[in-house]
Amino acid sequence: MNLPDAPSAFRSPTPPEQPWWWRTEDEEGNEVTVTGELAGERFASQSDAESWVGEVFGALAEQGSTRSCCSRGASGLRADVAAPLRVPRR
Repeated sequence: MNLPDAPSAFRSPTPPEQPWWWRTEDEEGNEVTVTGELAGERFASQSDAESWVGEVFGALAEQGSTRSCCSRGASGLRADVAAPLRVPRR
């Protein structure tokens, strides 16, 4: 089996190496721009992405997000198996 080379430890992974990301939305379905250290997070797997959002959903809610959708790739298409995650309001 041939595996791809591991990314260098001296550079950040490129988007193709981290294809999973979250789109956060408000109640009307408008995109919420996430700021601070939560902004621009990308993940190597859907599992990593889902674990992350489970850890930070409270912080996302504080920024106005009421739901998040896991997406893959540059096109931003939603993952076939991922459904919007309802983020409870405090």
